[in-house]
Amino acid sequence: MDGHTQSNLLTNAEMQNILTELKNGNEQLRRQVSELQASKNLQQIKIVNWNWQLKRHNSLQNQMKKRSPFLTHQLQKKLT
Repeated sequence: MDGHTQSNLLTNAEMQNILTELKNGNEQLRRQVSELQASKNLQQIKIVNWNWQLKRHNSLQNQMKKRSPFLTHQLQKKLT
């Protein structure tokens, strides 16, 4: 493995941190969807917040895919 390829790989700690953040984000998004369904009065505020969190979640997934594309399948299995 050359230096360029190696610099693109995530360390195990980085992967675990990203995976933990993605799992937490998934759970938080699920809770927020339930809250939106239960409370229509706060729906617009929560949708804005939910959209921001979804963008952050997608950004982390894209970061993981770009730096470690061979781990994408394994990550998806762990998130479901």
